[in-house]
Amino acid sequence: MAEKPDVECLSHDDFRRHILDRLKLLLDNLPRQLPVKTAAESDFATFLFFRIDPDLLELTGCEVSALSEQLKKVFGWNARTTGDGVVAITERGDAVCAMHKVFTDFWERHPENNVLRKWIFDVLKGVEKAYEVHNMAVPNSEFNSGAQKRDRSESAAAEVPAAKSQKKTQSYTPTSGDHFTIPKSNQGQKPDDLLAKLVIKSQGTDGKPSWSSSCMALREYDRDIYDNAHRAAVGGSLGAQIQEPDPPAGDPHPPLSSPPTTVSSGLVTAQGTLNLTTLQAEGAKSKADLYKKFQREVDHIIMQLICVRGLVPNLVDSPEWKELMHKLNGLYKPTSGDTFCDSHIPKEAAFVRNSQIDLLKKEENLTLTFDGTGERHNADWIMDKLLKTISSVGEEQWAAAVSDSTNVTKAARQQTTESVKTILDLRDCVHHIQLTIKDITALEEFKPFIRSLKGLLKYFGKSSFAVAKLREVRNLAGTDEPVNGLQKIGKTCFGTYWLACTALDPCLLFICNLVINKVIKFKNTHVQSMFANCGSDKYSSFEKHLVLYMNIVAPLIRSFWSLEAAHANTSDVFVFWLAAGATLNDLFSKDVKVTGIPRALANQVTEIYNTRYEEFFQNDLYFVAFLLDPRFSCKDFLKESVNILIRPLGPTSTLSSAQNLYPQAYEKMRTFLRNMLRPMLQVIEDLDNPNVGNWTLRDKGPKNAVSSLSEQINSFWREEYPFRVLARKNISDPLKWWMDLANHDHANVLGVLAVKIFSVLVNSMPDERTNSFITWLNSPNRGNQTTQNIVDMIQVGQWYRPKKKNSPAGSAESHYRPAVKFRKISKETLARLQTLGDNESENMELEDSDEDENADEDQTEGTSTTPRLATGQSTPTESRIAFKIDPNININSKTLLDMISETDTVSAATAKAAGAPATSKAANPEKKISVSEAFDNW
Repeated sequence: MAEKPDVECLSHDDFRRHILDRLKLLLDNLPRQLPVKTAAESDFATFLFFRIDPDLLELTGCEVSALSEQLKKVFGWNARTTGDGVVAITERGDAVCAMHKVFTDFWERHPENNVLRKWIFDVLKGVEKAYEVHNMAVPNSEFNSGAQKRDRSESAAAEVPAAKSQKKTQSYTPTSGDHFTIPKSNQGQKPDDLLAKLVIKSQGTDGKPSWSSSCMALREYDRDIYDNAHRAAVGGSLGAQIQEPDPPAGDPHPPLSSPPTTVSSGLVTAQGTLNLTTLQAEGAKSKADLYKKFQREVDHIIMQLICVRGLVPNLVDSPEWKELMHKLNGLYKPTSGDTFCDSHIPKEAAFVRNSQIDLLKKEENLTLTFDGTGERHNADWIMDKLLKTISSVGEEQWAAAVSDSTNVTKAARQQTTESVKTILDLRDCVHHIQLTIKDITALEEFKPFIRSLKGLLKYFGKSSFAVAKLREVRNLAGTDEPVNGLQKIGKTCFGTYWLACTALDPCLLFICNLVINKVIKFKNTHVQSMFANCGSDKYSSFEKHLVLYMNIVAPLIRSFWSLEAAHANTSDVFVFWLAAGATLNDLFSKDVKVTGIPRALANQVTEIYNTRYEEFFQNDLYFVAFLLDPRFSCKDFLKESVNILIRPLGPTSTLSSAQNLYPQAYEKMRTFLRNMLRPMLQVIEDLDNPNVGNWTLRDKGPKNAVSSLSEQINSFWREEYPFRVLARKNISDPLKWWMDLANHDHANVLGVLAVKIFSVLVNSMPDERTNSFITWLNSPNRGNQTTQNIVDMIQVGQWYRPKKKNSPAGSAESHYRPAVKFRKISKETLARLQTLGDNESENMELEDSDEDENADEDQTEGTSTTPRLATGQSTPTESRIAFKIDPNININSKTLLDMISETDTVSAATAKAAGAPATSKAANPEKKISVSEAFDNW
């Protein structure tokens, strides 16, 4: 065997032709002296059905590294480092030949990975050694593993610069400003200096890879080249090109200031006549420019069809598509799907990202939302991504970070907010309510019912005949409600069990009739026997638990739906959590014989609510937002507690009842706002940049800002001018109310903080919708896309997706506050519960069901809070567990219960206007003090 060549410098095609193809040739013709072994006997059997070891993949974080570890198990840990360093091939057969397919699959995914190339070449050397040991001639091939790569022609070698030809025997070490030059040629693509700098055709000793405009390593390696590549990608995008203004047409009446028009000397011949050849050339050029513009505009529309509407890129290569384009306009030349995927979409994504950053830099109080994914990343990796996003826009532009609370996302969110202290750390309220619902669903009381429910829905999900018959009998019955299909239980749909129950409830009797009349028959024997006899204890228990589950979970579901809205604010989170708790508290306070809800079950649900409430409300942000919300009067929700007295600031100020009756709430709000203001002032002081921080706080300085906040909090608590609210029911948008006050001299500091609080997006539903869009785009018909390609398509699609037009002022859609009302349990439902009897649920077993009990969702965040109490412990005299919410809130408040009722139960309370504007003191020159000193006098 000859000396090893530099396989790292081989091109993509050369490596396939001279290494992989040769390996296959040699493996298929191994010496017959080698024994043939079956899959059970072979040491290489793992290659027949090869899969990456998930533990090694998690440990190494790289497919090739995991493959390398598995290859070491096959050939030995020191096979390549001891002796002659050649791996041993000791047998032949299907198992050994399967190595080629495994190597090819990995090489197609990682063609530039030198570790993988080294392994493939080492195996090839081992195969060649097997031929040498058994004195067998190696099959003919144009390339030997020890030979050097030859040029295709001598003339080609003559055209290559010296530096390039030397690469065949030694590696090239790229340095800043030292790149390959493109040889001049009249054929092929025109030379591009930027492309010559970006593309490094060999691997140097420093291991630098080839570059692209989206490569993060390039940013660290050479920032100037990265910026040039980024600008070129943005400028070359379809969006940027079609936005370029057209050159102004000739104006028959040019402005007086325009210089006199002169005829180009090229347009006039020596005889003084017009040069028609030049004019014709100019006309042809103008026509070509118009054609290029038309081509770009059509391609831009097609690109939107791909990214926004999910058009499969390969479709544009089909003859039907080309025929359609030709029929619509013969001037359009269909662009290939590869051009869209490899050029148009990546460039457009760069253009979109650039436009997004420019747009976000103009906004204030942004919310950074992210969602846990199935990929295995640690908190540091996510935090690094978050901090890069924050810095690209500007730290001062961000108000909060919101995410679900898996172990990784929670840690990343906390570390990020600790690093940027002006950003608030918030849990996703929607995910947390879903976890509460999930805990209730997992209660022992509901497990037999849930198993039966899943068995029933599984049958209807697989039987189109049963679905058709159910629709038919419902139509014949003349039901007023529309005939819809039963709701399947999904893994990602929030509240999926409750939706399934509400869809099943009106169909129960119809299903019973179908079973009794032997029209349908469940394979699950338990479900079949249950519906065959509607008077049985099994059916009665199933129906009872169906109604119990719907009514217990309904308040949480309604709150969940309300808080999914993009315009839900921090005050809404607090109100709807309390509304759900108040509704459940009111329901559980009724007699067991009236509601049919066992006391043990009520206590279990109460414990779940209390645990999740305490877990979610770990800071006072939501409580303070509720107090600052001008739509609500604190006296309608707070408990009275006379402990302290707040003295008026001046002779014209008067004490309000709220000031005296709710001192704990006042102190909690005051403390939170003070702690919120401190880091905002500290950033202004530390950076000392006139463009950083809120202009109001920067203009006032630390001392005046702190004293103004203290005075404004007191004025707000007393409902003095300018915080006087005359008609709360007319206020639909608390953010707008505070934005108006933020410009008022007597409310500006408190207004700045309130605007930030009410600007926060309280859920990460945009990320949930993005993940759904990813699943849709990455369908089986588009399964060969790269991750970056999907990301580019998502960003382009979201940028160009049509936006809803703004609703006119005063319309129903313009209301800001979510106004979802909970339906009270009707008298008919209560009567139905009473007639179902007190039969205890039996220990049901689904004999024919292969449903996985935990197949609905994975417990990805938090810990299960489901109490383990036996159903049989329920007695009417069992003491009821109290709901543990904020101690300042009266859970029995009529106004709080009215928030979830179908009709108004109490009239809207109007706030009393009191007091006059506080007199301001004359400003005297004072010594500049620090933020810390300003808060010492708080």
